[in-house]
Amino acid sequence: MKKVLITGGSGFFGEHLAERILKENNEIVIFDINTPSEKIKNYVKFISGDITNKQEIMNACKNIDLVYHSVALVPISRAGDLFHKVNVVGTRNLLEACLINRVKKVIHISSSSVYGIPREFPLKEDSELRPFGEYASTKYQAEEMCMEYIKKGISITIIRPRTIVGEGRLGIVGVMFDWMRRGKNIYLIGSGKNYYQFISPSDLADACVLAAKKNYNEVFNIGAEQYRTLREDLTALADYAGSGAKVVGFPSSVIKSGLWVLDVLKLSPFVYWHYMTIDKNYAFDVTKAKNMLGWKPEKSNFDCLKEAYDWYLKNYKNLKYGNTHKSVPKQKLLKIVRAFS
Repeated sequence: MKKVLITGGSGFFGEHLAERILKENNEIVIFDINTPSEKIKNYVKFISGDITNKQEIMNACKNIDLVYHSVALVPISRAGDLFHKVNVVGTRNLLEACLINRVKKVIHISSSSVYGIPREFPLKEDSELRPFGEYASTKYQAEEMCMEYIKKGISITIIRPRTIVGEGRLGIVGVMFDWMRRGKNIYLIGSGKNYYQFISPSDLADACVLAAKKNYNEVFNIGAEQYRTLREDLTALADYAGSGAKVVGFPSSVIKSGLWVLDVLKLSPFVYWHYMTIDKNYAFDVTKAKNMLGWKPEKSNFDCLKEAYDWYLKNYKNLKYGNTHKSVPKQKLLKIVRAFS
């Protein structure tokens, strides 16, 4: 039995990961500033701590065999300087603690944002990295730090997931679900004829667990194998919802200009990363993960959306507002747009 630490284990993906690792019969320790949900709290040990505090993460790493590093601030948090503090300084604190405590393996959960606006389709692990904005830049810096600590002797695998969508996923996705439930139009930036890939939390967790069983100091792209154009997948979800919601495309330049103004004024939950990439072909080639890890993704884009929407319908009356993937951002001026949609 291994003793496993999950940083950010109370978060959206961290919780799914903990559920998956429980099947491995390992002892799980969750390190987070938030307490785990009722779903898993009785099956894990919880350490309340801040990744930016060196001593707290140092203590948490004692006698740990394996670390899954999934703590990070997400783009909609508009965290400013905190992105660097959590995503870069926090990662350095963790890796130094792993080095000193002789942790055998680290799985670092990165982000597709390190690729920036893609210049090729699909993206491979060796595709050009062009991060833009504070969030993406700090995720890139965290990856660079992992490379430094590999040279110091830690075995580290970097996982780059596409947009994670599944049971419990809210954030910007929750805004779309709200409009869909009400039968409002779902507006696309552009025609929606671009391919936009998701990944289910369960398939991503499987990839992480498989990577932990290898000594690869490698980077792996993880995304659904079955995906259609964004318009096709969202239209299929609208048909499934049966609320009368329609998917409507608008010229990218018009929508992006409007969202940029609202973003600057902080009157919309959408941030630069969202509206600059959502109309692009954005998908990963997952051949490397399949061949080297033996990973077999099971869920399609539509499966991801359907699971997330079903969960939303069961829980929308009790949701919390916030800027994480487990909460719904306030729509602000978008409520006016919704009213006339």
